[in-house]
Amino acid sequence: MKNNTVIILTILFSIFTFNSNVLAQCTVNIGNNRTICFGTEITLTATGGETYLWNTGENTESIIISPTETSTYSVTATCEDLSTSIAEITVFVNPLSEINLGNDTSICMNDSLHLVASGGKSYLWSNNETENNIYVKPQITTDYWVTIIDNNNCQNSDTITVGIYSLPFLSICDDQEICPNDTALLTVTTGANIYLWNTGESISFINVTPIETSNYVVTVTDENNCSNNDTTTVVVTTNPVADFNFTEPCTPFASLFTDVSTDTENNIVSWSWYFDDNEESYLQNPEHYYDYNGVYDVRLIVETDKSCKDTIIKSVQIFPKPVAAFSMSDSSSCNCPITIQFTDQSEDASTWSWDFSNGQTSTLQYSETTFKNVGVYTVQLIVESLHACKDTTNHDFTIYQKPIVDFTSTPTKGCEPLNVSFTNNTLYGENYAWYIDNQIFIDSNVVYEFYGEGFMM
Repeated sequence: MKNNTVIILTILFSIFTFNSNVLAQCTVNIGNNRTICFGTEITLTATGGETYLWNTGENTESIIISPTETSTYSVTATCEDLSTSIAEITVFVNPLSEINLGNDTSICMNDSLHLVASGGKSYLWSNNETENNIYVKPQITTDYWVTIIDNNNCQNSDTITVGIYSLPFLSICDDQEICPNDTALLTVTTGANIYLWNTGESISFINVTPIETSNYVVTVTDENNCSNNDTTTVVVTTNPVADFNFTEPCTPFASLFTDVSTDTENNIVSWSWYFDDNEESYLQNPEHYYDYNGVYDVRLIVETDKSCKDTIIKSVQIFPKPVAAFSMSDSSSCNCPITIQFTDQSEDASTWSWDFSNGQTSTLQYSETTFKNVGVYTVQLIVESLHACKDTTNHDFTIYQKPIVDFTSTPTKGCEPLNVSFTNNTLYGENYAWYIDNQIFIDSNVVYEFYGEGFMM
């Protein structure tokens, strides 16, 4: 009996010792305290037990948690011998650095937008830039995001959508070319409602009078505050310089007009002459006859291929023509040599030029010459006025050949009645008068019948 008691005690002791070892080994382990970033999920895994019960209510070996603040998690493990073990872990939650790129926005086409992020030690933008700020210039609606990592190595991000406003439609007038002192009308067509020219004007059209070639810029702005601009150029070309030369003739001769107008850049293509006597011409170099002497204001308008014009007026004096006239002391003679006097009767003459057609000339106002031979002499007088106007007149002076009278009679004697034929042999004669027996006959040849005795000479 005593021995049996010893054996039972030994067995119980052994069982007790065994259970004590098992209890000592049932220790749950979930690791050390953890630090995470806000919004991060982590897995907590327990070991050392057969079953687990977490304070979250879950009964799995591992749980996934994402605490929003620092939290303590505990797990109770039950071992095979139904013993339990409890472990705790504190998960510290670091708040994320605040990042805000702002509200979604829209910008005008071709504008840029400055995006700024803060609170991180490193940055990564959707366009791979790594600075804390970037400038973007999208051409279409675009999403831009940035991811930051702070000093706790926590990561946060934000996205902004940047939309695009189209620029307002704009159509400005074409470039223009104007003449100096002319005005150009500049117009713009647009859907915008605000205008601003570089002249300071704020309407849809302006008139400009530049003194040199100039650029004009208009900027239009719409309801989205988007602006567009365009430029037109007003080219100021040159004006021609009208000028002409002319002769000042005497009536009724033509005055010659010679165009000497110039233009340094363009071609002169038309000429308009106004002669101040209701006559005009469109030739470049015309001639014009004035019917009356006097002073005429001649106007020339020239125009270039760019429609630029210039005008000049010059006074042209048309002088009266002198009137040549003279008289002679005689217009003919049968005697030679003979001296004839010439008396000037001209009007408005200042010089005289005589040509007597006998080899002699004179510049005296009143002159004379001697004609030595039979013939017709055309005496010419040319007079000239103080303005170099001339006139000419001619008169003939004739020295006739004296006739040489001669005749024959047949018969020269006979009985009465005696018929005698008288034959005229006169040289240089034209008219004849026979005186026979106290009678006159004007025929060239005469037959006369004589009666009575006698002698006749």
